[in-house]
Amino acid sequence: SLTFATSERHGYQNDYFLCENNRCIEFKQVCDLADNCGDGSDERDCSNHFKCINNSYVAVSQMCDGVINCFDFSDECNSLCGKEILNSIPLKIVAWIFGSTAVLLNLLSIGNNMSVIWKKNCTKPSFKNQVFVTAIGVADLAIGIYLLCLAITDLRYGKGYCLSQIELQSSRFCSVIGILSTVGSQLSLFSVTTLSVMRIIDLQNIFIAREKASVKFKCKQLLLLGGIYSLSIAIAAA
Repeated sequence: SLTFATSERHGYQNDYFLCENNRCIEFKQVCDLADNCGDGSDERDCSNHFKCINNSYVAVSQMCDGVINCFDFSDECNSLCGKEILNSIPLKIVAWIFGSTAVLLNLLSIGNNMSVIWKKNCTKPSFKNQVFVTAIGVADLAIGIYLLCLAITDLRYGKGYCLSQIELQSSRFCSVIGILSTVGSQLSLFSVTTLSVMRIIDLQNIFIAREKASVKFKCKQLLLLGGIYSLSIAIAAA
């Protein structure tokens, strides 16, 4: 950039800076973290600052220091120190592998169990086992979908997640996957507990193992399962 020499009593001093818009400023105003030129040319090639997305400046030492100094968060949300949904490679791998596996295997398991449940010659213990094992599969499927949603969202936003964090956390999408995760965990807990209690009761009656599941019996089990689903959803939505 062009500088001007000004005459003083004992010599000359270079103390003016010519901006790209032809405005002149004092040289001490160059690289002082303020846009004195009005076009940013006095701060463009400086190494002592970080330029925020909103075109304000902060000292380079304030970048990635854990304190938000830019009003747009860009000093803490950038390619060097941006916050991610899944902050480590192992977490990303676990989310993708467990999420994909849970979705695929539980879909296959649910399909297989459904074909067994409606067999006419199904015994009472077998029907109860298949119904609640299927419910556990649905719960694990919900958790798998939740993990996949996290992994996909993490891939989409990357290190820029913190710039959209507030918007994302208040979105309907975030609410839905949060409810999905809670429903999955509660449904799994209640289904496992109910199935365990039923098996203990069945152990006390060895004759029930041979009894066929009537339509009335099946309806009662499905109503019980419906109550468990309703309770899980109510807890998640609370």
